[in-house]
Amino acid sequence: MNGAAHPLTGSTVVLTVAHLGTSFPDGRPGDKADKRDVRDENLAALCQRCHLAYDRQDHIAAARAGRDQRRLLREPTLAGLFTVSPRNA
Repeated sequence: MNGAAHPLTGSTVVLTVAHLGTSFPDGRPGDKADKRDVRDENLAALCQRCHLAYDRQDHIAAARAGRDQRRLLREPTLAGLFTVSPRNA
């Protein structure tokens, strides 16, 4: 519950809204990055810890892309060795 102690960490729970990327009824795939998709079935109230865990792979990919871009800026001769993808590719 929002404001209560987290059962695992004891820290104060702060609820966040997670976009799940749930498929549409017509079969089209959903997209977690589409923050305009506010259908009830696409949203979940999660504590910060659970929300971060749910989005972990997205955060890892974004951090990797950022590191690769910074490396290319420092060492332009390495540009052919890396493929920098958009965050949600």
